[in-house]
Amino acid sequence: MTTAENMKPGAANSNLLVYGPSGELISQGDAKVDLNNPEKMSVDIQPEKNGVYIVRWTTTSAADNDPDQGAFVFTVGTGTSSSTTTQAQPTAVPKPAPTPAAQATDNAPANWIPIVTGLIALLVGLGVGVGIGQRRKPAPTVASEAPRTPVNQK
Repeated sequence: MTTAENMKPGAANSNLLVYGPSGELISQGDAKVDLNNPEKMSVDIQPEKNGVYIVRWTTTSAADNDPDQGAFVFTVGTGTSSSTTTQAQPTAVPKPAPTPAAQATDNAPANWIPIVTGLIALLVGLGVGVGIGQRRKPAPTVASEAPRTPVNQK
């Protein structure tokens, strides 16, 4: 994986988790940030069958300690039957955007993260809306005037 900024090395700072088509974790150990090019990180995997693989990543910027996370998918195999054996070719990994949305599939681990985030945002929005809706303007006051009586001035 290649990022736009240098990453802090160490699994607590920057890591990759790879899940195979079965949904099982297939990454072997912690990811390693390339010390000669700290914009690159890799991890060993135990490949499974053809299908969709999911990569979840976390990084911490070496420049400003800004953490980030996301996910992307890649596919191995063509999806068609053939008598020849197809080998997966390495593909370029897109640079993660500053705030990427995780791409999910039905069997993706941690599908609940974007759902919970959305629910929290919805609840906060509803709370703000209700609070604004219940804010009352002060009732208009009518100044009561006592009847005027002429005052004798001498």
